[in-house]
Amino acid sequence: MRKPSFFKKFALVGIATSFALGGLTAPASGMDLVAGDAYVAPEDQELADRLEAMGVEGEDQSRLISKWKNGQAWDSMTGVAPVSVTSEDVDGFVVTRSVFPDGSVSILSLEIPSAAPAPGTVGIFAKPLTGCKALPSSGGWTRRAECKADAVYGTYAVSFNVDYSVKSGGGRIDNTYNAACEVIPPYSVSNCSLSTSRKLNSGSVPAAARLSATFTAPIGGAVNAWVQLHVYGSAWVTNN
Repeated sequence: MRKPSFFKKFALVGIATSFALGGLTAPASGMDLVAGDAYVAPEDQELADRLEAMGVEGEDQSRLISKWKNGQAWDSMTGVAPVSVTSEDVDGFVVTRSVFPDGSVSILSLEIPSAAPAPGTVGIFAKPLTGCKALPSSGGWTRRAECKADAVYGTYAVSFNVDYSVKSGGGRIDNTYNAACEVIPPYSVSNCSLSTSRKLNSGSVPAAARLSATFTAPIGGAVNAWVQLHVYGSAWVTNN
């Protein structure tokens, strides 16, 4: 079973930027250079790096760090409508990136199942699958196993694994596990909870599993966040 690896899908963006800045010297003030000729205090560098890896740079990045340190939630955390939404396949995940009016970003992803080997396949093509698996159908259900769903917000991320089954007009949650809620210190996390609200679809209402948590800023501003998997004919994720 794989352990959650937050931000892994977006790490190349940050790596490319660090290479581009590799020949520059940090200013004598002790502050570090980040993309867009903005500066960030050393204690905020981890958050700045993650925002940069999510495509948030320059003034947007500085403004978001300032808002969070002052206990102000970002638009991506409060239900404000995004100004743009894009979706694409990235490294075996369906990834949806939403950009909000204040420059904040949320990234939702659901792992794409790998096809199971055909019956009777031998040799290297019969090696065990890793990650999200497409299992043989059973009783009319198409089964998926060990699939990861996550939501990334920069200051925090939530992730879990799920086994689920689909068929035309149906959805089922078979198992949920590996719940993980990550936050950048000195921010804190509490109430990290994974639950299945509907194991089987009810009419056209999908089966659903949700991971939720409370994230608190250093001066006391708190944000409740969740990522939810829906299963009905197919599977998709949403967040608050």
